[in-house]
Amino acid sequence: MKIFILLMFGVGLDFAYCMLDGSTPKCDKKDGENIDIPGITNRLPCYKCMCTGGKVVCEDKSKQCPSVKGCYTLKPKRADQCCQECQGCSVNGTILASDQKISNPINPCLVTMCKDGVITRHEQKCETECENPSPAPPGQCCPVCDKCMWKGEMIKEGETKTDEHNSCKECTCTNGLLVCTRKTCPVLSCPSYLHITPKGKCCPQCSRTRTFLKVDKQCFFRNKLYDRGESFQPDTCTSCQCSSSLTPTCSNTCPAGERQSCQFEGVKYSNGERWQYDKCTTCTCKLGATDCTPTQCPDCPSGSTPIPQPGECCPACKKKAIFQPPPSEGVCTVFGDPHYKTFDGLFRWTE
Repeated sequence: MKIFILLMFGVGLDFAYCMLDGSTPKCDKKDGENIDIPGITNRLPCYKCMCTGGKVVCEDKSKQCPSVKGCYTLKPKRADQCCQECQGCSVNGTILASDQKISNPINPCLVTMCKDGVITRHEQKCETECENPSPAPPGQCCPVCDKCMWKGEMIKEGETKTDEHNSCKECTCTNGLLVCTRKTCPVLSCPSYLHITPKGKCCPQCSRTRTFLKVDKQCFFRNKLYDRGESFQPDTCTSCQCSSSLTPTCSNTCPAGERQSCQFEGVKYSNGERWQYDKCTTCTCKLGATDCTPTQCPDCPSGSTPIPQPGECCPACKKKAIFQPPPSEGVCTVFGDPHYKTFDGLFRWTE
């Protein structure tokens, strides 16, 4: 029986297998034809081996897997699957991959976007980089500039540039024309406390991942379950419904990159800002909605009692004093010479 060990050599992602005696296994198949190696290709789905120049050369495909960073719900991984994938969406019987977009054929400005198992429907917002843009070409939403000139430089066909002063504005050179749009942030499937916006990015993303668990007859969204057809509003910017295909379908009314402020008792607060309403209440602005929560004071440990503190919400804990009765007066008794009962209560006598 031939035994193979993996040696890493060459350039890029190519690997070669050799036997314990150092010789390289040969193959008589055509270049590019797959080679099955028991214990390797049948157990490690990311390794693909092929015949190249009469030798067995293998490649680690995991380096080519698309990133799932920012996804919260991941598809369950099959035993024969190499790459982990973000959860897709079902739209009227059509399956969309995460990050895939489709436009309405009648009104191309109406966009349906899948992200991490959630559908976001929105109207595309357009930007321009030239004074006299041409009307949008057939089947497209935004007007275009006749040259792919972006901030004084020509950009390549298919290249996309992001405005350094406004990360939500991006321009792409398509068919020799420059089209600029304002991003619409997708509705995220993770709870709001897991939303993070990386530095220099327009849209938030989920800070952790989880494997998707299929739920029958209900939509799973931000750790909650919703019935088919049920409408819900997770925040003031977002309205959603559990679709017939059990996919959360949402619309986001807040412009990308703009934070919605709160008005509370005549004072304006920015999104995410916290303030002390009174000594026992803290408030936070969450996407236009004010959320106030009372301070949770810890319980005093056993053997102590809470003592109110002026100007403070929570009391201080003071150890209870243990009552000890005062000692009784000592009495000395003399009887039946020579017997004594002394102050400590003991009987004594003298000879």
